[in-house]
Amino acid sequence: METKTTPKKCLIDTIVIPVGGESKRLKDYLKSINFDSTKTLISINGIPLLKYIIDNVIATGYKKIYLLASYYEDDIEKFVKKYYHNNNCIYVIRGGKEGRKNGANKVLSLVEDKLNQPFVYCDGDILVNKSLLKKLRNLNINKKTLIQCIISPRNLAQTHIKFIVEKNKLTRVTLNNKYRGHGQKYCSLGLMVINSNIFKKWPSYCHKKDLDYVIKEMFDRDRDNINYKIYKEDWFSVHYRKDVIDLKKGKYNSLMNKQGGKNNR
Repeated sequence: METKTTPKKCLIDTIVIPVGGESKRLKDYLKSINFDSTKTLISINGIPLLKYIIDNVIATGYKKIYLLASYYEDDIEKFVKKYYHNNNCIYVIRGGKEGRKNGANKVLSLVEDKLNQPFVYCDGDILVNKSLLKKLRNLNINKKTLIQCIISPRNLAQTHIKFIVEKNKLTRVTLNNKYRGHGQKYCSLGLMVINSNIFKKWPSYCHKKDLDYVIKEMFDRDRDNINYKIYKEDWFSVHYRKDVIDLKKGKYNSLMNKQGGKNNR
């Protein structure tokens, strides 16, 4: 029962999504289909991939959405104006030359002052069930934990950081996908809850191009900074040509809030 001395729990209402990357790994494929933009805007059944992601985010109650872009910034702006012109909760953060040089973390630093509560960070090329996005709004993280990562036993993103868990304890964080040590290896989804204290406790984060490097460095220095939640349901990450083709074949319609059964891989 809530009393005057019991603070009311606040749901997380902000999500940050990096969306305007260079799409290096898909460069040749995008050129072959005459698509000159970021992969987050690739059309799936006539609709940009990013719209499926944002629609799921809005449907699960997030009130503020920050889109981090350094490449194709104008394309992202046009996308928002086209599909969300009546929605004033979506903000495009333009990284410009500095963002292209120093990466998404530098663009994130441009909105530090607006992120004074825990927030969700979600790569702009992943699809997860809406139920997970909703659960993250209720996730509590203690003052010591700076990043709570969502990890999966399914290694669907070869480039993502890996977590080694032994006897329910996180024992190692590695950027090396070929790790063959003891313990169960899990793959980061690129989805996490971030404590806004990170900005004052770990100001050097903005000098790393990717949060994966920040997570590893934090863990190596003080593992209490990093925590994890294991996610065993379906998810999908768009990194390579095959991933785009799988999406276009409808194998992940259930994650895009479209009709379709479980993925049939």
